[in-house]
Amino acid sequence: MKRYPLVLLILALTLVAATTTGCEQVTGAAPESEEETLSEDMQSMASMLAADLQMSEQAVRNMMGKHARQWKQPGFLWYLAATMQQRMSNAEKARLFERTERIRQHQRENRWRKVAAFFRKPAPRHPAWRILNDEQRPQFRELLNTYRQQFSDLAEKLRKKEIAREDFLRQAFTLRKQFREDVSQLLTEEQRQALEARRQERKEQRAARMDSVRAAMQHALQLTDERMEQLEALHKRQRETVKALHERFQTGEIDLETLRNELKALHEATDQELQSLLTPEQYETLKIHRALSVIMKQRMQARRAHHGRKRR
Repeated sequence: MKRYPLVLLILALTLVAATTTGCEQVTGAAPESEEETLSEDMQSMASMLAADLQMSEQAVRNMMGKHARQWKQPGFLWYLAATMQQRMSNAEKARLFERTERIRQHQRENRWRKVAAFFRKPAPRHPAWRILNDEQRPQFRELLNTYRQQFSDLAEKLRKKEIAREDFLRQAFTLRKQFREDVSQLLTEEQRQALEARRQERKEQRAARMDSVRAAMQHALQLTDERMEQLEALHKRQRETVKALHERFQTGEIDLETLRNELKALHEATDQELQSLLTPEQYETLKIHRALSVIMKQRMQARRAHHGRKRR
């Protein structure tokens, strides 16, 4: 049985926390030398973290430099989190967690922007674009513009308070689902198979990446195989519950407030189980990794949004 889904627990917990108010690396010891030369990207990340956490940039560079050889590996943040757990002061850790909470708060208040970003994405960035022929591409653009306008009209109703937020969310996600179905109808059977093959390829690539991240997580937290299996079981239960709750919300069985409350309770219960399975140091390392992931994801999304605006 594949074990890679475990590492998604951290991301899943972040999603749960975000929704409650709205809806990395190969095993092996990291190098001990802190004299490794940091790449331009690493220097940029060090500067950003130092500013966000009000830390000495040199201190951040030293922590990152210890794992410079892991920079391009999927589990780099796990190695960095383990080092930060050992070296950061309590005040610095508190600032990191506070910074993360501010980002989450923004995500909670702007969850609908995830769907907005989907429709605002330039046509060439949609998965189906590469397999469309010259005749289909204008049709795709027309279809995309139609759905963009529908979403814009829906967002305007929300802005004018003509529609409740939970109805807006349901309709927005329904629009995205309908758009994907219409795109599928635009394709030939051969193109659908090609698109599915691309999706399967990406899925396998993610699986390989998650295997590497899982190894880095196990190394960073110094977990036994038995403990990893326990965490995997916890994640599986949590993921299935989240999926079921979202399905109930989409069908109207529960309202947005109930969804938020249920997800918040699930998040708290899962967090308590995590603390019972991990030592205080392991749990703190997990929290630091979770925080770093949130910060880096926000930076990536901001860059993509910037490049998307430039392309349009």
